[in-house]
Amino acid sequence: MAKNKKFIKVHKNTFFAAFLLLFFVLIPPLVIALIILNYYLRIYPGIFIQDTPVGGKHKAEAQALITNTYTLPSSITITINTSTGSKTALLETKNIEAAYQYEESIQKAYDVGRSGNLLKDIETVSLLVKKPSKFSIPVTYNESLLTHFIDTLPEIIDQEPVYPRFILKNGAITIENGKPGDELPLEYVRSAIMEALVAGHSALTMNTKVVNPVLTESEIQTAIERATVLLPKSIQLTIESKVVQTLKIDKLVTLLKPNGGYDQEKVRLLTDGLTEQYEKEVTEPVFKFEGNRVVEFSPGNPGIKIDKELLFKGLIYSVSLLEKDDEQTSYEIPHSKADPKTEISDVNNLGITELIGKGTSNFKGSIPSRIHNVSLAASRINGVLIPPGKVFSFNESLGDISKYTGYKEAYVIKDGKTVLGDGGGVCQVSTTLFRAVLNAGLPITERRAHAYRVGYYEQGFDPGLDATIYSPTTDFKFTNDTGNYILIQTKVDTKNLTAEFSLYGTSDGRKVTLTKPIVTNQIAPEEDLYVDDPTLPTGRVTQVEHKAWGAKVSFNYSVERDGAVIYQKNFVSTYQPWRAVYMKGTGPAQ
Repeated sequence: MAKNKKFIKVHKNTFFAAFLLLFFVLIPPLVIALIILNYYLRIYPGIFIQDTPVGGKHKAEAQALITNTYTLPSSITITINTSTGSKTALLETKNIEAAYQYEESIQKAYDVGRSGNLLKDIETVSLLVKKPSKFSIPVTYNESLLTHFIDTLPEIIDQEPVYPRFILKNGAITIENGKPGDELPLEYVRSAIMEALVAGHSALTMNTKVVNPVLTESEIQTAIERATVLLPKSIQLTIESKVVQTLKIDKLVTLLKPNGGYDQEKVRLLTDGLTEQYEKEVTEPVFKFEGNRVVEFSPGNPGIKIDKELLFKGLIYSVSLLEKDDEQTSYEIPHSKADPKTEISDVNNLGITELIGKGTSNFKGSIPSRIHNVSLAASRINGVLIPPGKVFSFNESLGDISKYTGYKEAYVIKDGKTVLGDGGGVCQVSTTLFRAVLNAGLPITERRAHAYRVGYYEQGFDPGLDATIYSPTTDFKFTNDTGNYILIQTKVDTKNLTAEFSLYGTSDGRKVTLTKPIVTNQIAPEEDLYVDDPTLPTGRVTQVEHKAWGAKVSFNYSVERDGAVIYQKNFVSTYQPWRAVYMKGTGPAQ
C-alpha cells in the first residue's frame, strides 16, 4: 500500500513538472500569437514615431496623429557666431522643396513584425516589450537648391580666410599670401540643417572657427622653390597607351598647397573633369533599314569606365615623381573597357561590319545659305546603301538641286563667273565624299576639279583634293567593287563648320597609297577689277570674286590587295587664275 502511495506521489510530481514546463514554454508564444491576432491591421505596441507612441492604431489613425503632431517648420533661422559678432540667415523650407514623408514612417512602423515568417515575427513582437522601436519622419528636399543655399552662407561672414595661392606669370612663380578669417565648415552646416528639419526645429545656432593661413617669409620661399621645380616638367596622360592630354605647369601648380602637401579639392576637381571627359558609355550597334535607305545607324562603341579613386591617387603620385627627379612622366588613366554585347554584323546581313573609309573638310567663312545647303545635301546622301558592283552617281543620288527641293541661293561657279545660284555649297559635299572614297580605295570613274582653286577646299588640305558637280553635265562617280554593300554616313557640324563622311562595309584587305599633290605651272591672277554698279549707292564697294592663283596639281592614287595593284589613277587638276572682282557703287547715295 505504501508502495502504491509513493508511486502516485511520484507521478503527481512528474505531471506537475510537465504542466509547469508546458505552461512556460507554450503560454508566452500563445499570448504573443493572440497579440498578433488582436493587432491585425494595427501597429504593434512599443512602436514610436519621433516621440509619439502609435501602437494599437490603424495606419490612417497613426498618420492623422503624426500629421497633426509634427509639422515641418516654414523656415529655419540660422544664427552664425563669428569672431566679429553674430550673423543670421533665413532658410525657407519651401525654397528647398522640403517635405515630411509621413506615409513612409507610418509604413515602416506598420511593417514591424510583419515579415511573413511567423516565428521571426513572434520574436520581434515579444522584444518590443523590453526594447521599443522608434522611427523618425523622413524629409525629402531638392539637393541642388539646398547646396546653393549653403554655398551662399559664407557670404554673410565679414571676413572669410584667404588661402595662399601660387601665381604663374611670365614663366615665373610667386605667391599671393593669405589672410586670416572665419571659416564655416559647409558639410557640418548640411548635417545640422538636416537634423533641424527632421526634428522640426525652427532655429539653429552654429559657430565658425578662426583660421590663419598666412605664410611666413620663410614658408613663402620654401613654397616657391618647391613649385619652381615643376616649371619645365609635365605629365602625359594616356589611355590605351595613347596620349590624350598633357598636364603642364599651369595645371600642375594648382595641385600644390603652398603650405605643404597637395590640394585635395583641386586634385579631386581635376579627377572629376578627366572622368567626365574620357568616360564613355557602351553603345550597341543600331541598323534600321527602310525602303532603300538606312534611317538609323550606329556601329557601336566600347565603353570606358574610369577608376576615380585610383586616378586621384595616381595624379598625386605622378606630381610627387616630378618633384623628385623626373622631367616628364607618363600616367595611364586607370580604366576598364566594356565591349558592346552585339556585333554590327549581328544587326544586318549586308556585309556592313566596319569603317572602310573616311573623308573630312572645313568650310569656315561660309555664308548662312551655303551652310544650309551643305547640311541639306549631306542629309540627302546620309544612309544611302550602295549594292556590290553598283556605280554610285552623286547627281543621281542627290536628285534635283533647286529652291523647290529646299536649297537656298549661295555662290556657285557658272560660265566663268562666281554668281548666286540655287544649291551653292553642294560641292563641299561631293568634295568630302571624294576624299572618303579615296581613303576607302574604291575605283573612281568620274571626277572633275573646280575651275579655280576654292579656299574652302584648301582649309587644312593640299590643293587638288576637290570634286565639283553640276547636273546634268558634271558628276562624281565611283564603283563599289568590295563584294558587299557600302553604307554612307554623313555628319556636318554647323557650329565648327566641318564635314565628316564615313563609308562602312567589309574590308577585303586593300591598302591605299596617295602621293602628295605636286603643284606646277602656277599663274598669278590678273589685277583686281572694279566694275561700276548703278544699283549700289555711291561709295559702297562689294567684292564678288576672290583672287586665286592658277596651277596644275597632280597626285597618284594606287590601291593594292595581297601585294598586287588592283587600281591606279593619276589625278590631274588644272585651275585657272582668278582675279578679284569688286562692284563699285555709282547710284544715288542713301
